[in-house]
Amino acid sequence: ERKVIAMSGAQTDARIVVEVPHQFPANAWVAWSDAELIAAASKKNDNADYTLWHWAELVECFGEDGIPDAARKLIEEGEEAVLSVSGIGEDDRMWRRVEDAPTEVEWAEQVLGADLHALHVLRPGAEVGEFLSSYDGHQAIVACIAVRKCADGFAEEG
Repeated sequence: ERKVIAMSGAQTDARIVVEVPHQFPANAWVAWSDAELIAAASKKNDNADYTLWHWAELVECFGEDGIPDAARKLIEEGEEAVLSVSGIGEDDRMWRRVEDAPTEVEWAEQVLGADLHALHVLRPGAEVGEFLSSYDGHQAIVACIAVRKCADGFAEEG
């Protein structure tokens, strides 16, 4: 069953995800929701993690003496909870204040793009049109063809 949504940008969580690797051909696919985008990131990198931790959970998992120093410091500074973020960058795990951390969707985009030349996440409508009319980056022709094929799955609002 093919899902069809309005190309004009009607309220939707759908996005066209354009992956431009360093050497292989660019491709594009549709993430129909935030949950699908997040699941794709988790599937791509089994070690990627985005977890909210409260003190009791830290103690239960690590033991009081084994709580990572960065997490302990944030809690001791008055944070009610901390976010554990991994899969993006050099650090195995980064501990962040909730307000300083990327959103889970931003994290997913960073994980998906971590080993690519470029990653573009486009909302249907104007963002797709802008990409198709102006993208001149790495693998531009292949990337635009892939985006056009995905965009053809959306119906024009008439």
